[in-house]
Amino acid sequence: MASLHKNNLSKRIVQKDWIQLHPLKIQSPSDFYYIQLSNKILFALDKDKYTALFEKKLIRQFALTAAAYFEDVISNIGLWRAIRQINFKKQRKYIPFINTTEEYQLDEINPEDIQFLIWTLVQRNELEQDKDTFINIENPIVSYVCVLIYDILDAEYENAPENEVLHNAVHSANLASDYFLFREFLKWLHYDSYLSCSYPKTKLQDELDGSKTNQFYKENKDVLKYTLIQSLIFTNTCSPIAIHAAKWLSEIVTDPLVKHIAQSIEYKPFANYRITGNNNKTLKIKLLEGDFDVFELNLNSLTSTEGIKNKTLISCAMTFFNGLWNVNGMASFGEEEPEEKFPTESTDIKRIKKSENNKTTFDFVLKNNKNSPIAYSRDSKDLLAFLLKLFPKSTKSELIPSNIETEKNFVVFAHPNIGLVMYSDLAKWIKDKNNPCYNKQSATDDSISLLCGGYNCQREFLEYLIQNNLIPDARINSLKGEEYGRKLLQDNLDFIVRFFQPELFATK
Repeated sequence: MASLHKNNLSKRIVQKDWIQLHPLKIQSPSDFYYIQLSNKILFALDKDKYTALFEKKLIRQFALTAAAYFEDVISNIGLWRAIRQINFKKQRKYIPFINTTEEYQLDEINPEDIQFLIWTLVQRNELEQDKDTFINIENPIVSYVCVLIYDILDAEYENAPENEVLHNAVHSANLASDYFLFREFLKWLHYDSYLSCSYPKTKLQDELDGSKTNQFYKENKDVLKYTLIQSLIFTNTCSPIAIHAAKWLSEIVTDPLVKHIAQSIEYKPFANYRITGNNNKTLKIKLLEGDFDVFELNLNSLTSTEGIKNKTLISCAMTFFNGLWNVNGMASFGEEEPEEKFPTESTDIKRIKKSENNKTTFDFVLKNNKNSPIAYSRDSKDLLAFLLKLFPKSTKSELIPSNIETEKNFVVFAHPNIGLVMYSDLAKWIKDKNNPCYNKQSATDDSISLLCGGYNCQREFLEYLIQNNLIPDARINSLKGEEYGRKLLQDNLDFIVRFFQPELFATK
């Protein structure tokens, strides 16, 4: 009996699990209630015969997420409310896929909210297992789990305590005066809140795994891991709707100054700077390459200022916070031109030159393609003929890589952000009067994969297709029929791209 009791206890959600969902691992008197509530949901799901098809790990996620959502709404913390507001501005609806009725309460718990949250967990779980299944949010088992959880939360609604400690911390004016505290809250939203989604941690691990063969990484593993954790907060997206943590925080907080600071956040990737001035509060620095503005770097953002008095160079990433630039992650100082010991991101100069070239290419394509940024070719022969009209002085090998010579159904697309790109095998899904490759049946059956990451496409290309209604036949399977499944997907194209391909919305 003792071993059985111990085994049951190991399945329980405990305080350690709960506080992982809070910034700075904040604890409050209400934690006990919400831990008990999460276990109540967990045990109800665990013993239900219809939820047995889910992994134990996923059921735990259901319970923790539902309890955290409940705490969020009861305590008026604002995480879910902000996501809902942002989505409404984008889609004119509060929740992706779901048309809310007059019974939907903005300040209370709703079964629609829970259904969406459960769907996100089920769908992300499929993606993490490299399954290409698109789960309909109206799937009967998703709806069943939603009803089961909602009934438990609804019965608790009148007696649930507010987490005043967490509410006060999130809405504190102190976030405006403390860069490190502010960044910790962004870090929480990005990686650890109940609405963060698993993508940020997956991306972080992928980046760390990709650096393991780098000798500099091996010698400075902890420092570089810390730097990477901090940088991804500002460059990558989080939450089901793929937004940056600073944007999310700006919609959550109620303090006007904190809101303004979050809206004004800027980030500059790791680069080399020359120190042009030094006082007790700031360093004045400018990029080594080119004639750019001088930045004021807050000395308080350095972990130590020892030994920098006579230094002339600094290498770091920076975040603009409350009027000053602050070091984000590691910083190193020197007195001579630095030798690159590990890969750094492109400098401002390289980005500007690339942007100018892309814009020139885009303008050229418009001028020579009847003012259209898109064109289609049945095969590589047609593609070559089209490209030679644009670039008559080029050769075949310069225009068409050898690995795509046997491909068909090409799309050529130009955009000022990306220049000119070519995609094979996609034209059959694009419904355009100028596209000879379009195949309605193929588009109906398979074009959803274009939105879900089945093909490596640029964000600008997908946005162009969506904005110009060029994939109108894309649909999902629905028990309510093909047309219903088509409308359900068409009404949520932008969200689907954001959810399935959040990497496309990272800062470039």
